[in-house]
Amino acid sequence: MYRAEFELETITPLFMRGADQSKAEFRPASVKGVMRWWFRALTHAVLLGNVGEKDALSIVKGLESKLFGSTGQRSRVLIRTSFKKKGEVDVRELGARYLSFGLSGGGLVGTARIELLSHKREYLEMAKVVAEVAFAFGGLGARTTRGMGSVQPLGEGVTPLYLKNVYQSAVEVVGDYFGYNLNRASKAELPEFPALHPRFFRVKLGSEKYTVPYGSGSALSAIEREFHRFRHSGPEHERMIKGRWISYRITAQYDAVKKAYNGDSNVELPYSAFGLPHQYNFFSSNVRGLMIEGEVHGRRASPVRFKVVRDSNGKYRVMIIYLKYRFLPADERLKVRIRRNTLAKGIPQPDYSAVERFVGNFSGLEVFQ
Repeated sequence: MYRAEFELETITPLFMRGADQSKAEFRPASVKGVMRWWFRALTHAVLLGNVGEKDALSIVKGLESKLFGSTGQRSRVLIRTSFKKKGEVDVRELGARYLSFGLSGGGLVGTARIELLSHKREYLEMAKVVAEVAFAFGGLGARTTRGMGSVQPLGEGVTPLYLKNVYQSAVEVVGDYFGYNLNRASKAELPEFPALHPRFFRVKLGSEKYTVPYGSGSALSAIEREFHRFRHSGPEHERMIKGRWISYRITAQYDAVKKAYNGDSNVELPYSAFGLPHQYNFFSSNVRGLMIEGEVHGRRASPVRFKVVRDSNGKYRVMIIYLKYRFLPADERLKVRIRRNTLAKGIPQPDYSAVERFVGNFSGLEVFQ
């Protein structure tokens, strides 16, 4: 039996729930789900440009079933987990109300131990580098794309060199397994699924350093402010709340969404490229729960992920991961609805201009250059 072991520390609280949704619980199934996602992104990158995309997706699916199991097929890699809990942090104490939208209760803080076991060396080596990539660039639990559940190997300081070494090692192991080198000259179009390929994978390590990872004056609260400011860069509005006038800024595409609400499909919604569904409320019109979705695909993952890391000097920094992929099929459009009532459809799908402007404006070091 071959094995690999990881000890991870939580940098920001992680939000996991078991059968009892009222209690925080560290679950092996959640770890396996995270590893599946990063496995696809990693293997897809190596196959991209070496085989056709349809064949690549079939190959990835077949190996994923071997490693992590599928209906009628047992996993060749066993995942064991344990968690040494230091405490829980209420979501209201994170300093990230906007980024933690939809979460409630406490998030786990502590140290996770994850053990991978397999009877085949090549499967264990593959699972090991997938885990290294997942823990270097991703997180665990809910809202990991927005900075919750950031983890890193215990005692490891995150630096550009560390990130490059993790990536290069993983690409080499996967490449050796498939018999391909990473095709950096690939002219492939946007991949259907996120791929850690240099053409579509961008990582920036923030310039600003913080003494705390979350809470007031933290790295997490800083990216909260920056992201919220970017998306709410429209004109200032006012509304009455409990007898007081409150000033607030609306989103940059507020007017376009308002037109769609009134049935106009000839609008542009570039900020919806940050992920679907995209929800709006128009308090002035007493409209709540207006949803922007694909006409077929209701949910699309954001191409931008946030993570909080601790560097080699013990300071905390924000890391942005940008994975550019085919947001929707070419012939699919957006729709706007409230509950089951579709108000507008046939809206052009967004390009990545707003996303790339946000990533480009973020002050930080490009890791892969």
